[in-house]
Amino acid sequence: MKAEKVARLRAALRGDVVTDEEKAQAERLKYVLSHGVKEGLVERTREWPGLHCVRQLVDGEPLTGTWFVRPRPTPSCSRCPRNVIL
Repeated sequence: MKAEKVARLRAALRGDVVTDEEKAQAERLKYVLSHGVKEGLVERTREWPGLHCVRQLVDGEPLTGTWFVRPRPTPSCSRCPRNVIL
């Protein structure tokens, strides 16, 4: 892999902002959220059966889930969360 590609991959894994342009961010979010509709898999973004954030962004619904720590922590692991609200 070229050094530039490695740097971009590392930045993506760290969660670095790819662009600080609000318009570009909005376009990327629109693309991600509308992909299932565009491909004819669902009629509305809310119907997507997989992970998405439409209800959280539109309705303000909290995103909850279970955090799975691998390898499985010992019962004494105080820094390993079990359930989280994002």
